[in-house]
Amino acid sequence: MLVFLYFILILVIGGISYQKINGHKDFFIAGKNGNSLEIAGSLLATILGSSAILGSVDSAYEIGWAGSWLLLTAALGLMLLYPFLKYIAKFQNYNLSELLGDIYGIEVQILASFVIPIAWLGVVSSQIIGAAKIVMILSSINYIEAVILSGGVFIIYTFLGGQLSIIKTDFFQLLFILVGVLGTFFYIGENIKDIEGLGIVNEKFNYLDVMVLILTYSTTCLVGPDIYSRLFCAKDIIVMKKALIITVAILVPMAFILSGIGIYGREVLDETHTGLKSVLLLIAERKLNRITSTFLYFGLLSAVISSADTTLLTASSLFTQCFFKNLKNERSVLVTNYLIYF
Repeated sequence: MLVFLYFILILVIGGISYQKINGHKDFFIAGKNGNSLEIAGSLLATILGSSAILGSVDSAYEIGWAGSWLLLTAALGLMLLYPFLKYIAKFQNYNLSELLGDIYGIEVQILASFVIPIAWLGVVSSQIIGAAKIVMILSSINYIEAVILSGGVFIIYTFLGGQLSIIKTDFFQLLFILVGVLGTFFYIGENIKDIEGLGIVNEKFNYLDVMVLILTYSTTCLVGPDIYSRLFCAKDIIVMKKALIITVAILVPMAFILSGIGIYGREVLDETHTGLKSVLLLIAERKLNRITSTFLYFGLLSAVISSADTTLLTASSLFTQCFFKNLKNERSVLVTNYLIYF
């Protein structure tokens, strides 16, 4: 029952957002009126996807506190982006491919508009599958029904309100993510404080591994289309700067919180079975009470959907760029909605 109420609530947010859409600017960049909390909330909900949360915990299970580097390098990527905000704030179009087109020419714009959406098709599919699996845990419906329900909901509210829906629902979903993760951490906190894990750099994760992660994962936050799609919604450069500062300020402690959960899992779980399922899900099943585990599952569901809606709209709007020089027309909205739906 709770999962259906959750989906109804985010559909209501999507419906309210739909009523506020007055043109392409509202649909693609939320009217460029986002405040710092909205932009930070959307950035965090996008970065703290299920892969980042589960991946951080699973990594910490294997390599100790070095598992925190996943989110720390994401924070570093955002910090490296900070000096470029003055250029991003001057940009008056709607997505990264248009920005690349302004710098390198229309050929690069078209190429980016074609390649990025194709690369993200698998990402959207995996997010629908992930959401369905969590819905099955929270309800009695089967896998096919869960796929239809979870996929249908985020497609509908993205279709209705575009970027405005995503900004609003992301903030709501971020609250679930934070409550779920922090609730888990504090529930097992008494057990974590006496556990000594491997250091943040150790024999299993050395300085070379850190550099590789910086070169790979940090760049997803430095040049990622989903990150830029959030920033383009900001009202002005002051909002952008505050949003990045807030995002980094939350990502850093979250990196260590998730690692702490993973290290706890190393101590309490049967090592022979952890490869079959995520460490965090095993902790939820075996070590949390029903209320705490329910909040955690809703947090993970929110993490999946908040990443899925951003990926879906960004990929659809980028592909629309293959047909239009820019998105400042109502036909672009129609084509993007068609791509979202199908």
